Amino acid sequence: MAYKSQSSQQALVDFELKFPQDDTSMILEGNWVGQEKTRYDFVLKYLGGNSTTRGYNVHSFKDRNSNRFLAFLDCEEIYIGPDCAPFDVGDCFSCKATVNRHGINTYKYGTRNPFKETVLNRIKFKSWLGPSDG
Repeated sequence: MAYKSQSSQQALVDFELKFPQDDTSMILEGNWVGQEKTRYDFVLKYLGGNSTTRGYNVHSFKDRNSNRFLAFLDCEEIYIGPDCAPFDVGDCFSCKATVNRHGINTYKYGTRNPFKETVLNRIKFKSWLGPSDG
């Protein structure tokens, strides 16, 4: 399901300009998932969320292949499941979402290497699957 779109090509060009190939310490991790502007069913693991001063929240996820996802949502906490408790880090869930764009996360805090990430929007959370084993 990996696909290179126009934005993914531009993301690679921007990354190569910012981090020249002679810098061997920079390894680009992960894969992009899906074709842009297409809706897919996903099973994801919640990695965490942060609120911004602009009034939205940034939530990150990953799938079982360690591909990374990002979503900008209005809600600070995500509620789903039989008891409607907020997600904890490591909770797994199923959802349907549209792939908005592909990008490269070069944010220097939290990981040691840049990674490819797929930005999702129009997420419809379907079911809570429980906490992850690892």
